[in-house]
Amino acid sequence: MSDQRHTLSRANVLIDITNAQFRETGSTAMSFSEILFNVFCEYVPENQRTGLAQIRPWKDKEGDAKSVEANYKRFQRYMDGTTAIPMDLEEAWVDCLLDKYHARAVVALCSRHGAAAIELDQEMSCEGLAELTHRFARVLPSGGKILEDGVIDENDREQGEVFMAASKELISALGGLVKDVQERLGPDPKLAVGPHSVTH
Repeated sequence: MSDQRHTLSRANVLIDITNAQFRETGSTAMSFSEILFNVFCEYVPENQRTGLAQIRPWKDKEGDAKSVEANYKRFQRYMDGTTAIPMDLEEAWVDCLLDKYHARAVVALCSRHGAAAIELDQEMSCEGLAELTHRFARVLPSGGKILEDGVIDENDREQGEVFMAASKELISALGGLVKDVQERLGPDPKLAVGPHSVTH
């Protein structure tokens, strides 16, 4: 198998998306680290925290200041690549991301296995449609640049990666909306299995 299968490791995908959240929102590394390890402790039983056995949740920010600071320094080491992100931390990490970045992480990580992610919590609502429109808008600029010279080749790799990532996020949201509508309307009678009455 080629060693070029993925441009980024799973860890670097998470780091890139988390850095994007920090750049584009009011979220900070400190605020993120404050919740990350508490969520991790909720998700993973103490006797299964491989490589993270020393992690303890904090309750009072001032009283547990040393734990908060230690967690922040640990998080910084993950973000700068000094320490590898443990596999057991990934689920909590993704769930601590804000909605848009959470969806981006789920789609990116899922697609590494050749599967499309479907956001099961997407609802057919004004908000859901607005999100769909927003994601479609992200597809257009890169798609236009790829088609600009009428040829898709190696020169389009950078825009191609942007296009594919944005398209997978669009598919994920669309799949969620379709699922929601289908559940509300019930099964399509035309697809029902069983005996049919036939008239001539």
